[in-house]
Amino acid sequence: MRAALELDGPAAGTRLADQLRLAWVAAGRPSMSTLGDHVGYSKATISKVLSGKMAPAWRLVVKLGRELGVSTATVQQEWHPLWIAADSHRWRVPSSSRPAYGAGESCQTCGCWVTDIDRHRAWHEDLNERTARAAESLRWATLRDALPRRDRP
Repeated sequence: MRAALELDGPAAGTRLADQLRLAWVAAGRPSMSTLGDHVGYSKATISKVLSGKMAPAWRLVVKLGRELGVSTATVQQEWHPLWIAADSHRWRVPSSSRPAYGAGESCQTCGCWVTDIDRHRAWHEDLNERTARAAESLRWATLRDALPRRDRP
């Protein structure tokens, strides 16, 4: 098998769908309903994934591998790189620009683990502006309180 990193996204997605379909055939072609019940997804979702019409979530790929009797090593070493390449393409994220797990720093304001501190700061600024606008709009308990009253001096 070619390395998943050498595959473009669509080719990796097609290859993963082919591998899932081969595993399904090797398992005796269980009904979509039965397979769906065992992995917790609808028969429509299973059918779309096995036909390559829908990209599966990683947890579904793992559940299908387990249910169809595929070794954990095959799922992790062959299917996972294919899934990553296909998913990266689907989200249009070049694999070279994805940060390594753990890369980043803790936000001093909220404590979140952040990999793009400039983007996170901009998010905080936007949140602060929205909060200030919301607080201003909630200053009055009712519309009556907001309007000037004739009987007030």
